Amino acid sequence: MGLLDDLSGALGGAQGVKFNQLLAIWKWVQEQGGPDRLLEKLRSGGLSSVVDSWLSNSGNKPVSGEEVHAALGEESLKSLADKLGTDIHSAASTVAKMLPMVVDKLSPKGELDTSSPGKSDVGGLLKGFLK
Repeated sequence: MGLLDDLSGALGGAQGVKFNQLLAIWKWVQEQGGPDRLLEKLRSGGLSSVVDSWLSNSGNKPVSGEEVHAALGEESLKSLADKLGTDIHSAASTVAKMLPMVVDKLSPKGELDTSSPGKSDVGGLLKGFLK
């Protein structure tokens, strides 16, 4: 279950994904306008080359929590921090760890594919991680 384990680690879970946290993160992504819009915000915030690497078939460039914070802003991350019951810096770090993996799963051909059945809901997304 490699990717699911990676997501669990990104969420700080010892065994298995903390499902409530994953649901909170997915709800937050949807509040941002969905994956497409969130990536657009990151690009506008100066992270174009990083986002492009996540969509490519080569390795993902890393991103720090500080870079995510600078690109998305305090207000956006406060909403996620509130959902996760943590502070803004921890929320930004969680996004930095998880988003490259999620984008990889949503872009097997180098482009986001959120139009396929199951790709726009957390249940479908989790099912994809379990494959």
